[in-house]
Amino acid sequence: MTRRRLLDATLLSAGGLLLAGCAGVGRFPAGVVAPGDPGAAHIAAAGADTDPPAPAALTALLREPAAGAMLMLGEVHDHARLHQARLAWLRAWAASGLRFAIAFEQMDAPRQPALDAARRQPGITARALAEAGGLDFAGWDWPLYQPVVELALQHRLPLVAANLPAVEVAAVARGRSGMSLPPPPDWTESDEAAQRREIDEGHCGVLPPAALAPMALAQRARDAAMAQAMRAARASHGLPVVLLTGNGHARRDLGVARHLAGVLPRERLRCVGFLEAEGEAQPRLLTQADERFDWRVLAAPHARPDPCEALRGRFRAPPARG
Repeated sequence: MTRRRLLDATLLSAGGLLLAGCAGVGRFPAGVVAPGDPGAAHIAAAGADTDPPAPAALTALLREPAAGAMLMLGEVHDHARLHQARLAWLRAWAASGLRFAIAFEQMDAPRQPALDAARRQPGITARALAEAGGLDFAGWDWPLYQPVVELALQHRLPLVAANLPAVEVAAVARGRSGMSLPPPPDWTESDEAAQRREIDEGHCGVLPPAALAPMALAQRARDAAMAQAMRAARASHGLPVVLLTGNGHARRDLGVARHLAGVLPRERLRCVGFLEAEGEAQPRLLTQADERFDWRVLAAPHARPDPCEALRGRFRAPPARG
């Protein structure tokens, strides 16, 4: 396979492999996990009594709507137990009367008017709302996100479609987009190298070097789109905004937060990684901040086939013809 064909094949899977930054600091590249993971069915039954409570500082931020806080809550896309731990925070906040908007990586920002219109329909279901927001049920494991949409309906919390559509992501990576894509404030060559390295490692080292720069640009375009959606939601609703997204986008150093750094002071812009870690049992909260996250929730890795094997098979060059 030629380098050009391999790059095209990579970009054609914009809804999949270009999500690699979502996995970032997890254990697997996103987009290669089969939807319909059986573990998703157990999210509602997972032990809420073992979920670590949200940091008090986060809850305090949400108690001050005028502060306009923005929270990035990460995920490993197919890890039902980590989804449950995050859901427990959202449920506790809503049950205590806190008001906040919930932004989804899994919904496309241009679908916001359709999402808002669907929300006004009496008796609208969670699935119908997700459809209006453009959620791809073939690519995302809907049972993992359904409880969050239901929570928003129950407590009348605003929903925000935040992502850049896959077709636009691919256009950005191919250099065919009309979008203006300046880098985040204070973006350095070191940041660029780190993001390309994350994409390379997230794709198990199978991508050609020529693919890394356009995919890094596409990743930043998605981060910028989600940041803009969060800003619009804060202006529209006057509430804190909580973004649900892959861990790569939730990072403070390379993700959505970089595009919001000039909008809010650091203490009102918070990032939480929900990560896999060997040797863990029930999810636990780490309070030590690092350059990536203000807090981390760790849980045992989810059992899944080795995604690197799938990627190597997908991009393995065909035998040369004699």
